[in-house]
Amino acid sequence: YAVETRPALSLQPRTPKIVLDRVSRKQNTVIVCEKNDALQSQIYFNVEGKPFSIDEVPVVDAFNNYFGGDMSSLVFQEIREFRSLAYSTHAAFNLAPVSGKNSHFRGYVGCQGDKTMDALAAMDSLLLFMPKKEERMNSVKMALIEKSQSSRPSFRNLIETTESWQEQGFPDDPNKMKNAVYPNLNFGDLYNFYEKELKGKTITITIVGNKKRFDIKALEKYGKVEMVKEKDLFVN
Repeated sequence: YAVETRPALSLQPRTPKIVLDRVSRKQNTVIVCEKNDALQSQIYFNVEGKPFSIDEVPVVDAFNNYFGGDMSSLVFQEIREFRSLAYSTHAAFNLAPVSGKNSHFRGYVGCQGDKTMDALAAMDSLLLFMPKKEERMNSVKMALIEKSQSSRPSFRNLIETTESWQEQGFPDDPNKMKNAVYPNLNFGDLYNFYEKELKGKTITITIVGNKKRFDIKALEKYGKVEMVKEKDLFVN
């Protein structure tokens, strides 16, 4: 019988993941996108970071858990639980998806329009003067250890997850390294990271909401105010 032969496949090199650089502003800025029919305000707080080092990842995790990670975090308790200023809030220092690119901090508050200024002030205060609650450090470490020990990608996400580790520069499962470091972290490590990477840094605040429900003039306290229209952001 004749055996069918097929030409060998000619595979092309894989295209590297493209990660665009964010625009880094020189001064604190508040960008307001008008949404005249909105009853709520969506507020984001953005701080540009630097290319991260793998050695810093465990303390980044600790900071995120303490500052804005879950219902026991500062952001949740100070803004939502104690003051009832938001229906949703969170914050985290996000590692870049590829090695060599800048990481960045992003905080979020979703609130009623008439609570915009109070919610904004509360998050801004936490960024400028993060409270020291050292007694929470043990629970932060325990939460991180438990998460790292049970964190395993499903078989459907195995390739995607390992590729993302490689793109970020991890030579192996990062949880192995994290588990060795977490028990030795202390509150000083967490607070030093905050002072070095977040406190006093340039902040870009973006607000989507109805400008009639909050004081535009008062926003100047937080930086240069820029107004943008939704029609200028998206193609109809």
